[in-house]
Formats: sequence, C-alpha cells, structure tokens
Amino acid sequence: MATYILKLTLQSEATFGRGDGVAGLVDTEIEHDERGLPYLHGRGVKGLFTAQCADLLGALEQSFAHSKFKNAATRLFGDGGSDLEANGAVSFSHARLPQGLREAVNAVKPEQLSRMDVVEALTTIRRQTSIDHNSGAAKEDTLRAIRVLMRGLEFHARITVDRNLDAIEQALLGACVKAIRRVGSQRARGLGRVRTELVDENGNSLTEPWMTLFAQEVQA
Repeated sequence: MATYILKLTLQSEATFGRGDGVAGLVDTEIEHDERGLPYLHGRGVKGLFTAQCADLLGALEQSFAHSKFKNAATRLFGDGGSDLEANGAVSFSHARLPQGLREAVNAVKPEQLSRMDVVEALTTIRRQTSIDHNSGAAKEDTLRAIRVLMRGLEFHARITVDRNLDAIEQALLGACVKAIRRVGSQRARGLGRVRTELVDENGNSLTEPWMTLFAQEVQA
C-alpha cells in the first residue's frame, strides 16, 4: 500500500458549496465540519481526477498511447465514475486544512471559539446578480450571496493506493494532478483557481517527475 498527499493551494477565492444556504445570510454555504473548518469532500477530490482523466483520454484518443492509459484509468479509478465505492485501486480522503491549523482550532473550547467564528475567519461573502443583456440592468430577484474561501488557504487530501503503482499509472496520476486548474463550484464565474502538487509521505514532490514520465509514455 502507498499513500500520497495532494496539496491544493487556492490562488483565488473558492467555494466548496454544500448545496444549501443560511436563511437571511447566504444562498450558498460552504461545506464545513462541526468546528467550522471547511473541507472538500472525498467525492469531490475523486471527481477532480476522473474529470481530468476523461479529458486526457479524449485528447489521446487518436494516439497509440490511448489504450494503455485507458486501461490504467480503469485500474486506478474503476468503472464507477466519481463513486467512492467503485472498484479502483485508489481511494481519496476529504481535502482538509493543514493538520496544525485544525489542531489549533480544536484545542480551543467551542464556547470560546464558535463554529461560525471559525467559518467567518476563513471566508468572506460575495454577491452576484444576473444582468439583462438587452437593458444592461440587473434582473429582478437574481441577487445571490455566496460564501467563499479566502485565497491562499491550503488543503491536503490523502490518496491511498492498495498496491504499488506501475509507470503508466504514475504517469497518468501525475498528468491528472498537473491538469487540475480549478476546484469547487462557481468555476465558470472565476472562482476556484488552484495550484496543485502531489507529494509522497516524506514530502518529496512527485508532480513534475510523473508528468515527465507521462510525456515520455505519450511519445513512446
């Protein structure tokens, strides 16, 4: 078994929407735990990889390399799309803030630092509206408030593989990491720009070496 860490550093505001809002405050609230610490669900992390993998396979469809990478994708992610129960070799944890920050928050009693205190310290609220392209004015009843994470925050997701990866699988994982450019919802509106890095348990970066391997395998 091997374990890797995916690091996601926000280069713009982002929102990990949980699908609902808070009446009178925001229409879209971020996903957060009982202490107010935001996170991206493991399904979302896997979704980032499977979406980029699908794009890569599409780009390679006319290449001799397509077949070997398609087989590697099935071995890694299974046949179940973004379903965490799919029979792939790779599993994904939630992407959470660094352990030191989480421990510092959890060390403070909830009555001294409430859940919403933590949420508000790490986020801000952005308001959006739809524009009528004929009049140039805002459409009625379209103003929405969205809670967004502040840029600069870093999230870590644990990627666990139930065996050692072969070269093709390493290459495909590295290319998927390199291809991830935005995370969360509202990406079409400019949110969620991110810098990604894959490291081993000792902190050694694997992104560039595995991306180089991908380029070599495509050209082979």
